[in-house]
Amino acid sequence: PNILVRDYLTTIGQSDPKFEAHANELIERGYKKLIAFETKEKGYEWFGGAPGHEALTAYGLMQFNDMKKVYSGVDQNMIDRTANWLMASKDGKGGYKRNARALDNFGGASQNITDAYITYALACANYENIKMELDHLYEEAKSPKDAYVMGLAANALFAYHKDKRAASILNELMKKQEADGSFMGANHSITRSTDKALRVETTSLAIMAMLQSDEIKAESLNKAVDYLTKARSGYGDFGNTQSTI
Repeated sequence: PNILVRDYLTTIGQSDPKFEAHANELIERGYKKLIAFETKEKGYEWFGGAPGHEALTAYGLMQFNDMKKVYSGVDQNMIDRTANWLMASKDGKGGYKRNARALDNFGGASQNITDAYITYALACANYENIKMELDHLYEEAKSPKDAYVMGLAANALFAYHKDKRAASILNELMKKQEADGSFMGANHSITRSTDKALRVETTSLAIMAMLQSDEIKAESLNKAVDYLTKARSGYGDFGNTQSTI
């Protein structure tokens, strides 16, 4: 949350030195705790014990890349070796191998969703050597069965040098927008979210993709954002942790 708020204030051009100093202190403290969960064999795991957890490591990679925008203490060498560890798990077919000893609820997402999420994380972190994985993700998303996978694919393709295929996936995704403005995944997300949480996560991915396109109608975007604001609880959350983030 501190990373997101710091980034938000920077984006809108507002500065509060006292708040920023406090947030930076918390981010630094959190960063030092997070890197303690890197395993001896590299990659991250819930308690820092090998083997590393592929999906969790991809999630961490995205968090560290967000963090370095607002906190200068992030070690780029650590980020690179984390990405390289994920790259080493490629299966040569466009997906990723998963260590069976690291599977749990987070790692219990289907293979296609796990593959899509890892490729999405690497693309958003600006790593280049993922062409086969992006091609595989594009083929997966071309068959419009799962709006969640389509959202991951569109964002990954936009992140990878504005790949022109992103527009075609996004156009198909837009056909899945419901009357209330939301988008719903077919089964579950990377954290096995279902029901409302899955709807919030899928809608958020769709909005992120729409914001990168010049062809999306403002009405469609506004309806999606309106759905999200109405999905917020009285406590400021949007369901579970993953959907809120």
